[in-house]
Amino acid sequence: MKFRARTTDTETKLEMSAMVDMVFILLVFFVMTFQIVPIEGDLSISMPVGVAPGPIEIAPEIKLLLNSDESGGLKAIRLNDKPMDSIVQVHKELRRIVESVDVATRSEFSLTIQADTQLSYKHTMAAVTAASGYRDGDTIVKLIEKVKFAPPKS
Repeated sequence: MKFRARTTDTETKLEMSAMVDMVFILLVFFVMTFQIVPIEGDLSISMPVGVAPGPIEIAPEIKLLLNSDESGGLKAIRLNDKPMDSIVQVHKELRRIVESVDVATRSEFSLTIQADTQLSYKHTMAAVTAASGYRDGDTIVKLIEKVKFAPPKS
């Protein structure tokens, strides 16, 4: 059996256009997925010289108890276990408490309202309004911004 030598007159060519397309596709992929990460730990910050802090005032939590009668009216008001006659008196007392402390501490006050389940909604909202602030001319002065509701005692 004789083997014939294969002769090929055709040259093997590499298609350059397909390779260039593939290079551009890879280039676009890597450019689009690249994320610049800032260098960590190389922060040049000049901190201001601090002053020794004084004693820290901790704003107390204020408790407001609203008791109702059988018809849903307001029967009794207690602010921090101190009896009050009306919501207006509650507002004056809260204003006195909040304005007696430093301005930075005022935002830390919180009010917890504990109202009876039979109490009319308007009395509860009057208490929230009295605690939230007042209008002084064209400006609104905030008293207590953090108001919470506690479940009524059974």
